[in-house]
Amino acid sequence: VFYLFVFCGKGDAGVAQVVFEVVLGVLFFVVLLPVSIFVGLLTKLTSRGPVIFSQKRIGKNGKVFTLYKFRTMRHNSKGALWTEKKDRRVTSLGKVLRFTHLDELPQLVNIIRGDISITGPRPERVELVAQYEKLPYYDVRHMIKPGLSGWAQIKFRPSASLEEAYEKLCYDVYYIKNRSLLYDFIIILRTVRYLFTSKFHG
Repeated sequence: VFYLFVFCGKGDAGVAQVVFEVVLGVLFFVVLLPVSIFVGLLTKLTSRGPVIFSQKRIGKNGKVFTLYKFRTMRHNSKGALWTEKKDRRVTSLGKVLRFTHLDELPQLVNIIRGDISITGPRPERVELVAQYEKLPYYDVRHMIKPGLSGWAQIKFRPSASLEEAYEKLCYDVYYIKNRSLLYDFIIILRTVRYLFTSKFHG
């Protein structure tokens, strides 16, 4: 009943939804803390560099915030901004973390802080947004808070070019235009379903 209350309507997140997501974020953070500690230890023991990788992303209304992930690349790795297949910068453990999406666990902190929601367009890197802004209607993505999971993530692979970024943008715009309780629920169910498959592109 409470879930229905906080997600009713198509409007932007209200106070009730923000409180709900913070509570849910804290709950999952506590429950998954042993897993996070285990992943953190493995990351520290198997490669040099910090356990947590932080990156500047663009959120609602163009606000810049820091997104957290478990580090999956070698320390101080440099290269292309876009996702690459068989990226040599990714560590052996990083491949497993990316496939299982366990590298996303630290983003529960972002949910608790209010940087992102459970569902919404995925926040992009500051450097990529500077390029994506050339795409028509790209600013529409910044009308709502970005999400841990989104329609574009379960329907399309990570962008590797401006053309693919535009196709992914179409999914985001469609979601923003049609967002509802049922839509968010479908995204959550599909995210859980694809959690341990390559079909989910978080």
